[in-house]
Amino acid sequence: MKRLLIATAIIFSTATTFAVRNPQIRACYTAGGQFFVLNTEDDQIGICKLGISLVGAIDILNKDSRIEVPLSLSHYKRGIQVCQAQNVTTLITFEGEELTFCQYSDGSLIDIETVASGKNNERNKVLNNVLGL
Repeated sequence: MKRLLIATAIIFSTATTFAVRNPQIRACYTAGGQFFVLNTEDDQIGICKLGISLVGAIDILNKDSRIEVPLSLSHYKRGIQVCQAQNVTTLITFEGEELTFCQYSDGSLIDIETVASGKNNERNKVLNNVLGL
Protein backbone atom coordinates (compact mmCIF):
# COMPACT_ATOMS: atom_id res chain seq x y z
CA MET A 1 0.00 0.00 0.00
CA LYS A 2 2.82 2.36 0.90
CA ARG A 3 4.45 1.76 -2.51
CA LEU A 4 1.18 2.56 -4.27
CA LEU A 5 0.90 5.86 -2.42
CA ILE A 6 4.49 6.79 -3.23
CA ALA A 7 4.04 5.86 -6.92
CA THR A 8 0.84 7.91 -7.08
CA ALA A 9 2.57 10.89 -5.48
CA ILE A 10 5.46 10.68 -7.96
CA ILE A 11 3.12 10.49 -10.97
CA PHE A 12 1.01 13.43 -9.71
CA SER A 13 4.15 15.46 -8.96
CA THR A 14 5.56 14.78 -12.44
CA ALA A 15 2.27 15.74 -14.15
CA THR A 16 2.00 18.92 -12.08
CA THR A 17 5.61 19.87 -12.83
CA PHE A 18 5.03 19.34 -16.57
CA ALA A 19 1.90 21.51 -16.47
CA VAL A 20 3.76 24.29 -14.68
CA ARG A 21 6.60 24.15 -17.20
CA ASN A 22 4.42 24.01 -20.31
CA PRO A 23 3.46 27.62 -21.13
CA GLN A 24 0.28 26.68 -23.02
CA ILE A 25 -1.06 24.60 -20.14
CA ARG A 26 -0.03 27.22 -17.61
CA ALA A 27 -1.73 30.03 -19.58
CA CYS A 28 -4.92 28.00 -19.89
CA TYR A 29 -5.01 27.13 -16.18
CA THR A 30 -4.18 30.71 -15.21
CA ALA A 31 -7.13 31.88 -17.32
CA GLY A 32 -9.36 29.48 -15.37
CA GLY A 33 -9.66 26.98 -18.21
CA GLN A 34 -9.22 23.28 -18.70
CA PHE A 35 -6.44 22.10 -21.01
CA PHE A 36 -6.82 19.09 -23.28
CA VAL A 37 -5.38 17.80 -26.53
CA LEU A 38 -7.17 17.11 -29.83
CA ASN A 39 -5.90 15.10 -32.79
CA THR A 40 -5.49 16.34 -36.34
CA GLU A 41 -4.57 14.11 -39.27
CA ASP A 42 -0.87 14.38 -38.49
CA ASP A 43 -0.47 16.26 -35.21
CA GLN A 44 -1.98 17.13 -31.86
CA ILE A 45 -3.24 20.56 -30.79
CA GLY A 46 -3.66 21.96 -27.28
CA ILE A 47 -7.12 23.37 -26.58
CA CYS A 48 -8.25 25.53 -23.69
CA LYS A 49 -11.86 25.12 -22.57
CA LEU A 50 -13.14 28.34 -21.01
CA GLY A 51 -16.66 27.70 -19.76
CA ILE A 52 -18.03 26.00 -22.86
CA SER A 53 -15.94 27.98 -25.35
CA LEU A 54 -13.02 26.16 -26.95
CA VAL A 55 -9.95 28.10 -28.06
CA GLY A 56 -6.44 27.10 -29.09
CA ALA A 57 -4.29 27.01 -25.95
CA ILE A 58 -1.48 28.83 -27.73
CA ASP A 59 -4.00 31.56 -28.60
CA ILE A 60 -4.71 32.07 -24.89
CA LEU A 61 -0.95 32.17 -24.30
CA ASN A 62 -0.55 34.84 -27.00
CA LYS A 63 -3.78 36.79 -26.36
CA ASP A 64 -1.93 39.78 -24.92
CA SER A 65 0.90 39.76 -27.45
CA ARG A 66 2.13 43.18 -28.47
CA ILE A 67 3.41 41.77 -31.74
CA GLU A 68 0.35 39.98 -33.11
CA VAL A 69 -2.88 38.92 -31.41
CA PRO A 70 -4.15 35.57 -32.76
CA LEU A 71 -6.71 36.05 -35.54
CA SER A 72 -9.20 33.77 -33.78
CA LEU A 73 -9.39 36.12 -30.82
CA SER A 74 -9.03 39.30 -32.87
CA HIS A 75 -12.03 38.36 -35.06
CA TYR A 76 -14.05 37.26 -32.03
CA LYS A 77 -13.36 40.54 -30.21
CA ARG A 78 -14.39 42.50 -33.31
CA GLY A 79 -17.72 40.64 -33.35
CA ILE A 80 -17.17 38.61 -36.53
CA GLN A 81 -19.58 35.67 -36.32
CA VAL A 82 -18.80 33.90 -39.59
CA CYS A 83 -16.21 31.29 -40.44
CA GLN A 84 -15.44 30.87 -44.12
CA ALA A 85 -15.99 27.30 -45.39
CA GLN A 86 -12.32 26.86 -46.28
CA ASN A 87 -11.38 27.61 -42.67
CA VAL A 88 -13.62 24.98 -41.06
CA THR A 89 -11.67 22.06 -39.61
CA THR A 90 -12.68 19.02 -37.60
CA LEU A 91 -10.54 17.83 -34.71
CA ILE A 92 -10.97 14.56 -32.84
CA THR A 93 -10.87 13.91 -29.10
CA PHE A 94 -9.09 10.84 -27.73
CA GLU A 95 -12.56 9.36 -27.23
CA GLY A 96 -13.30 9.75 -30.96
CA GLU A 97 -15.69 12.72 -30.68
CA GLU A 98 -15.45 15.19 -33.56
CA LEU A 99 -15.35 18.91 -32.74
CA THR A 100 -15.64 21.63 -35.38
CA PHE A 101 -13.38 24.69 -35.30
CA CYS A 102 -12.66 27.74 -37.35
CA GLN A 103 -8.92 27.72 -38.12
CA TYR A 104 -7.39 30.99 -39.26
CA SER A 105 -4.40 31.62 -41.53
CA ASP A 106 -2.11 32.09 -38.50
CA GLY A 107 -3.09 28.63 -37.20
CA SER A 108 -5.27 29.97 -34.38
CA LEU A 109 -8.48 28.12 -33.50
CA ILE A 110 -11.89 28.81 -31.98
CA ASP A 111 -14.88 26.46 -31.98
CA ILE A 112 -17.67 27.15 -34.46
CA GLU A 113 -20.39 27.51 -31.80
CA THR A 114 -18.44 30.26 -30.05
CA VAL A 115 -17.91 32.09 -33.34
CA ALA A 116 -21.54 31.76 -34.43
CA SER A 117 -23.01 32.80 -31.07
CA GLY A 118 -20.74 35.83 -30.79
CA LYS A 119 -19.26 37.83 -27.99
CA ASN A 120 -22.62 39.14 -26.77
CA ASN A 121 -23.98 35.67 -26.03
CA GLU A 122 -24.13 34.54 -22.40
CA ARG A 123 -22.60 31.16 -23.34
CA ASN A 124 -19.27 32.91 -23.93
CA LYS A 125 -19.08 34.85 -20.65
CA VAL A 126 -15.99 33.01 -19.35
CA LEU A 127 -14.09 33.64 -22.59
CA ASN A 128 -15.23 37.28 -22.52
CA ASN A 129 -13.91 37.68 -18.96
CA VAL A 130 -10.54 36.23 -19.99
CA LEU A 131 -10.38 38.63 -22.94
CA GLY A 132 -11.47 41.61 -20.84
CA LEU A 133 -14.69 42.15 -22.79
